[in-house]
Amino acid sequence: MLKKIIAIDSQYANRVAKKMGFQHFPIKSFRNLVQKGEEVDVIETIATVVEFWVDSSAPEEVATNALNLKKIHESMELQGAYVIRCPSKLSQSTSSGFKHSDDQRLMITTLSRCLKLRPDFLVFVAGDGDYEPMLRELRNEGIRTEVVADDKESFAAELKRVAYNCLDLCQVLTEIKQTTKEEEN
Repeated sequence: MLKKIIAIDSQYANRVAKKMGFQHFPIKSFRNLVQKGEEVDVIETIATVVEFWVDSSAPEEVATNALNLKKIHESMELQGAYVIRCPSKLSQSTSSGFKHSDDQRLMITTLSRCLKLRPDFLVFVAGDGDYEPMLRELRNEGIRTEVVADDKESFAAELKRVAYNCLDLCQVLTEIKQTTKEEEN
């Protein structure tokens, strides 16, 4: 039986999922698809949630934002994910006005879990080339990676070079949509 860990850059995955008509990235359906067919045991699913600041000091807006973040966090946990909280801070050096460390936190947690649990594969949902050193190190440790990213828009060449296998996230989400429709009928 193959052991796999799934790690998801949630900001990236949600952006692609919304483009494909989903409200958010379907973590549970994705995990079920990864386990489908062959003898696969997904031993961990890791995902990030970025906690953005509210541009207001009004207590109601701060409370609403906190409640929304709590709901997102709980929803991800109910889908089987270990959720990494990624607080943001105000920054004048970025176009969004915020700075957060979700990429770094995802790298650290993923690397740590992979080296501890020793899966056969890491299924990594991200497209940013900044993750290449982590994937290369996992490969050096004998852990193969399957990178799942939007092949048309944001799949860094560095990730393609170091990955054992590459999958198009849009095709995967299309398959999840079809499976969901079939189950509803």
